[in-house]
Amino acid sequence: MVDYYAHMAALKSITDAFGAQVADPKSKQTFITIQDNPSYAALGTLIDHLLYHSGTSRIELRRLTRASQLWRDIREYIDAVAQVRSELESMVQDSSQPDIVVRYNAIHDTLKNYLQPKFTSLVGRLQSLFTQLRDLTHIVPHGQGADLSVNQWSWRDLYLSRASGLFAETLYKKAMDNGSEEAMAFAYGVSANYVSNAVGSNFQNRTVGGARRSHPHRDRVAGYSIGAWIRKNMAGMQLSTTQLKSLLTIGSPINPVLPPDIKTILEKSLTEVYGVHGLTNLPDLDKGYRNMLKHLELLDSFKPLPVPQMIDDTVYIKILSSGTTFLDAPLGTPPPQDPAPSSGGGSWTDDIPWWAWVLFAVCVALVALCFLLGICAPAQKDPYPGPFQHDEDGTSAVRSYLTSDESLQSVKFMFNLHMQLYDMANTSLRVMKFLGLVYPEDGDLPAVEFKQFTQIPFKEIPDFKKPIVDKDMFLGFPASAEEMPRIDHRPFFPGDFPDRIFTNPSQSDVSTFGSKLWMAQLQGTDADKPFNLSGSNLNLDADREFLQLCWELATGGSTLDNPLNFTILGYTKI
Repeated sequence: MVDYYAHMAALKSITDAFGAQVADPKSKQTFITIQDNPSYAALGTLIDHLLYHSGTSRIELRRLTRASQLWRDIREYIDAVAQVRSELESMVQDSSQPDIVVRYNAIHDTLKNYLQPKFTSLVGRLQSLFTQLRDLTHIVPHGQGADLSVNQWSWRDLYLSRASGLFAETLYKKAMDNGSEEAMAFAYGVSANYVSNAVGSNFQNRTVGGARRSHPHRDRVAGYSIGAWIRKNMAGMQLSTTQLKSLLTIGSPINPVLPPDIKTILEKSLTEVYGVHGLTNLPDLDKGYRNMLKHLELLDSFKPLPVPQMIDDTVYIKILSSGTTFLDAPLGTPPPQDPAPSSGGGSWTDDIPWWAWVLFAVCVALVALCFLLGICAPAQKDPYPGPFQHDEDGTSAVRSYLTSDESLQSVKFMFNLHMQLYDMANTSLRVMKFLGLVYPEDGDLPAVEFKQFTQIPFKEIPDFKKPIVDKDMFLGFPASAEEMPRIDHRPFFPGDFPDRIFTNPSQSDVSTFGSKLWMAQLQGTDADKPFNLSGSNLNLDADREFLQLCWELATGGSTLDNPLNFTILGYTKI
């Protein structure tokens, strides 16, 4: 299952390729219909995410909401520190400014009555959040990976791994029966989803070192890393998740509702394909739609922090002249990083669990607290004297302080505090990216933790791996046993980047397969196998070989068996 950006890039590449082929009036009109109804086409393209958010994402959304609220408060807190720094440096530069006592006492009050007590609360909330995330249950594994019976699977997993072609074919026919342009655009979007998952999941699995059913946490980080790469590098994909939410919002922005016709088409298709097998407890599609929009909104709430400003040059020169030791970098050392793991393995991520970064974040927080409370001041002096009286003596005392070495020490302390808080916040956000809660930013992509997923690794034995024993070690390439039987790794090769998903020399790509499928649907014929929706069901997790058909375990078998004992399912079987 690929991410939002991979799906949207697939829709664009298929639409562009299809548009280049249209010649007759019917195909031209279909092309216009898809272009004129981008919200419906995008909604269809994200059908797997809508199904995921109909129930499976409950824990993730709750934890992401909590993390978003905490990140907002951390940003506000660091903004307040930056404002105090700015005010203090301004007064140190020119102590003759009017209302100097009022202004100094204001920042003193902020420090003593807001920043110091608030910090303990923020660190406590941060520790509590990471304690909750420790169980990693915000990412729900594929039911097949736990050897659950099909009737215990989520609707996301049913769609991806059972009767996928039959469902896409059934939905397309019902959309054509509906006849509206919106329904048609939605149906073509669902077909785009079918292709982008079938092709894109194979690339993703190659970087993960196995299927989602075996490596759910690694798979999520891979999906978000690939999505971030697409957002950065592919034309037309430079949109935020808030912009994507706006595109998907149909009707009132305040209270968006899944269009009734689309809901009816989906429910009838699900009932016809899966209901006949006793799976009659349909997903809450309205809830899925609302939750997907909420998820996109939350993802965009983790805005990067501005880098702390260096101390003003004039003040910095005074600090140097005073002989005060100046600390210009945050304390503490993060876990080591390998800046260029070109081999695809052997980095520190293979040996260090993800929560090592949590420990580092807590250590940085303690150093920040040291500065905040003044414990790190020389001879335990309070670096924030005051408040001062609002009279001539008070004004004289403030100006005397602001022109002293002690004020320069306070400037230095505030800079160190700002840097420590910035480092603590960024490290905490980095952990949330490692956990697959948040997309990496452009600047994160060169880091080994994310870079490993944006290029097919150079491996002597690139076979899929069985599940790892210690789930906390998911940041490293799996060192577990190879899954047997071995698989064919066409069409991706070591060194390939995600753009190969959409176009590649062998034409085994989203653009080629997708445009041919759309044209076949338009003409009422079947696309070439295995994209013949009337006779083939592709496993949309691509969890074995490239363009793997849906399969089931042999009676009494387990996904932990090696070799894996499975058979291809019949077209109407689940």
